[in-house]
Amino acid sequence: MKYILLALLLFISFAYGASGLSITIGEATYNNPEYKEAMMDYFQSITDKGIKDASIDVVRAQDVNRISEDVTGEIYNPDQIFSCAMVDLENDNLTIIVDQDKIKKAT
Repeated sequence: MKYILLALLLFISFAYGASGLSITIGEATYNNPEYKEAMMDYFQSITDKGIKDASIDVVRAQDVNRISEDVTGEIYNPDQIFSCAMVDLENDNLTIIVDQDKIKKAT
């Protein structure tokens, strides 16, 4: 789990945008306009920065599979990658919150 979080944080740090915000959106979420809009609205509701200036990257199944195959042995299809994250890289007090009611496995 620690390796996965480290990999995610490294990926996000490379996606660092001018606003100090970096957003990643899972492939399934990105391809569903309703899900994508709901996530972007949620992210905007929890920050005082404009998210339209944030760097936004899509997390694709092929990227997840490079990590998950070695960690859990599982392979995911593009329609299974919903994960979304927003990180304010200018904030020294980073906190990771996982909705354990919905997230059963992190890879």
